[in-house]
Amino acid sequence: MIAGPFESGWHMGMGGHYNFIGDWELKEEVAARRIPCSCQGCRNRLKKPIAERYKGPCKECIFWKIFKIDEDRGWNDYRILSFTPDKNSNKFDEEEYQDLLMHTMRGIAHMVARDVRVGGYGAYPGLPPEDPSKPRHKQDDGFVLYFVRWTCKPWQVVEDEVITVDGEEVQLRKGEWVCKGKWLYDVPRARHWYFHEPEGDEVVVRMGQVLSADIDMAPLDDSNPLPRMPESVRRQVTPKNPIKLSLDEYDWLMDEMDRRERFNVEEVIDSESDESDSEDDSDDDESGSGEEESDESEMESESEIEEEIESE
Repeated sequence: MIAGPFESGWHMGMGGHYNFIGDWELKEEVAARRIPCSCQGCRNRLKKPIAERYKGPCKECIFWKIFKIDEDRGWNDYRILSFTPDKNSNKFDEEEYQDLLMHTMRGIAHMVARDVRVGGYGAYPGLPPEDPSKPRHKQDDGFVLYFVRWTCKPWQVVEDEVITVDGEEVQLRKGEWVCKGKWLYDVPRARHWYFHEPEGDEVVVRMGQVLSADIDMAPLDDSNPLPRMPESVRRQVTPKNPIKLSLDEYDWLMDEMDRRERFNVEEVIDSESDESDSEDDSDDDESGSGEEESDESEMESESEIEEEIESE
């Protein structure tokens, strides 16, 4: 494996760093610094949100004056390392690498499952469903997401089994973490607004696919009003208690989706399927896992919007 990036120069590589943190929120990456420090400032930094935890100069450290290079960097700042396989090396083992991805993904799934709250919200990417009545969340930049409201606590599958959810069979694999939830539906013509139907579709979600299991959704109120829309549509939407995804949360989900793609989640899922000796069930696994979605269709008139809401 090749670790990096490092700055060029003497004692700037891996051998010049003695403190490595495998933070689960970094997923496949690792935080590294030269010298471990447990001063109060450094401990407080590790309590910050992941977006700030390892970013920027470590000015909180009591040894900042010693390590300071300038106002924007110090010798003991954190750097985020990525690991890529050196496939040109005669020591590279593809099977071992795939096994590493599989176990890493299972670890991520377990940690994500810890964030699930019954009644809370999660998000995951998926494939377009064939059924046009299924919820569709198309974002402006081309990405698609599913949003769900968790209806139970997650569990780890003990043995390979097939369960039935809303009339569809779902193949579960031994060792994976899964959870049940109900899809959220788009509020027509209102970007990042969704509503929950108590009698809506229930799905089984694989925790390894979940980008975030505890999304903050803002309820409708005076400080968080619906955007402009026909009054008749507003009257139908308001009783459904719509909720809004913040732009910051959306941006984080997009970044996390990009990182998961680089991590090659699909390869990990395939290797798990190979271990289960159930090759003929792979198609069912994809079609019934609740990881599907399609683009939001364009609505041409106010009456069509109303019909869509009523049909939900």
